Amino acid sequence: MQPRVENGLGAVHLSRHVASAANVTRSRTTDPGAARAWLASRYTDHELFHRPRSPGFDFVHIFAPIKEGSANFLRYGGEVEIQPGPFPDFYMLEMPISGGVRLSLEGEDDCESSATHALFLPPIRALGSLWRAGTMQFMLKLKASEVVRRWQALVQDPGANLPAVPPQIEFQSTEGWRVQQSMLLLKAEFERGLKHGRSTLHVSPLSAVVIDSVLAYIRTCHGARAEPERRTAMPAALHKCLLHFAAHYRDDICMTDLVALTGVSERSLFNQFAEFLNTTPMRQLEQKRLAAARAQLLSAPTSVSDAAFRAGFRHMGRFSKRYFETYGEKPSATMRQRPGAADTADTC
Repeated sequence: MQPRVENGLGAVHLSRHVASAANVTRSRTTDPGAARAWLASRYTDHELFHRPRSPGFDFVHIFAPIKEGSANFLRYGGEVEIQPGPFPDFYMLEMPISGGVRLSLEGEDDCESSATHALFLPPIRALGSLWRAGTMQFMLKLKASEVVRRWQALVQDPGANLPAVPPQIEFQSTEGWRVQQSMLLLKAEFERGLKHGRSTLHVSPLSAVVIDSVLAYIRTCHGARAEPERRTAMPAALHKCLLHFAAHYRDDICMTDLVALTGVSERSLFNQFAEFLNTTPMRQLEQKRLAAARAQLLSAPTSVSDAAFRAGFRHMGRFSKRYFETYGEKPSATMRQRPGAADTADTC
């Protein structure tokens, strides 16, 4: 089933008086597979599964262009777990309108978005999220090149890279309050365009104000961790590896394959994965496979062994051990969370 695509907002109201608008795309579906495909075409490939015993799945996505990327309203209806591939070339800024999202980001403690916190998600880092039932978020997809350019202007260093900092933005601080207020202004302009029949976000200066407020928050609230970095942007070889993992994680992949793919030495690849992702190439691939297996266990009628094999694992003992270390439960315990899964459960 394909998502129904419409202009404007239709029956889903974000304010009391909202009508259709030009320059806006709206998609709605009750099919998780169609929702996943729709978002994959606009963001990055990912796994999506609707949690058992949560309210019904009712996906709505409303999209409008801005100078630096896009503005989005997004909801799933029920409780949904998302395991995306790494964002290749964009940041995501998320502010809940209702509900909240629990985030796991590589290298950081788990955190949540809420009425008092937004999330700023970086590219090229493994992440996963749990959307609470009833959550709707206002989200900005921001070109990484533009975010980094504005950071370099802020710190007056043309070689600076945006540092890795905790993703949570606290609205209680002065700088966080500025992020919240600028986001609310941009959201209001989005709603105003829907009401009056045409979005003006693509020419609005407010999106740049939002980015600058986020960068000011990072610089002020994270102290030494936000000092300018002199390391270069992500190497092309590392980027190629991550895209290859996303497309071919089910296949047998070894370091020799990655060397042939990228044209750089094995030692260089290990150094790049360690510097930028704090991991190794094979551990990064393993995390992608684990996320894929978990998605199958929660959403498809399969056995543990079949889910592991389809995700690229060839040794069940290693799969079960690494799965428990990553998720804190056995694969069979995960599968029992899916209605009707008891008959296919095995002992792993």
